[in-house]
Amino acid sequence: MITSFLATAAIVVYAATLYPGMNRGLTLRTPIKFLSIYRQQIGIFSCLLACVHVVHILLFTDHTLSNTTSGVTCLTIFLLLGITSNHWSQKKLGKHWKTLHSLTYVLPLLLLWHIAGKMDTFSFFTRFNIFLMASAFSMIIYRMANKVRKGLHSSTQAWRWLRSLH
Repeated sequence: MITSFLATAAIVVYAATLYPGMNRGLTLRTPIKFLSIYRQQIGIFSCLLACVHVVHILLFTDHTLSNTTSGVTCLTIFLLLGITSNHWSQKKLGKHWKTLHSLTYVLPLLLLWHIAGKMDTFSFFTRFNIFLMASAFSMIIYRMANKVRKGLHSSTQAWRWLRSLH
């Protein structure tokens, strides 16, 4: 139960970092502005929650090595994003920082893979996490499709556009 709660908290906080970039055209400016201002801190908090989730699994549950690839992949991306979410990293990595942080748009699909593979029962937390990540992934696909429809005809242009969201 605690493990599921920690995972859900990490996913909800992570989804809050995606919200400003995905919903720029909405008229609800106050929540977007708040999330945009504190997006970096919210992302770091999401990374910390994911780490606490993993530590709790390792210490307090009877974990097996089945299906750990998805969890390790997600945690690696979370750690990369969390560690480099600072101004020093932005300066040192330069244009590569934005490329690295575009991994955040792959994470919803990887989290769906992780959730579907690890959960043996579909509790409220599982359904909620699947809903959040499926909706985030579908929003990303929708925005990419709109950009392609409006004139980004090459995959290079689409990739540059995806990196510009962050």
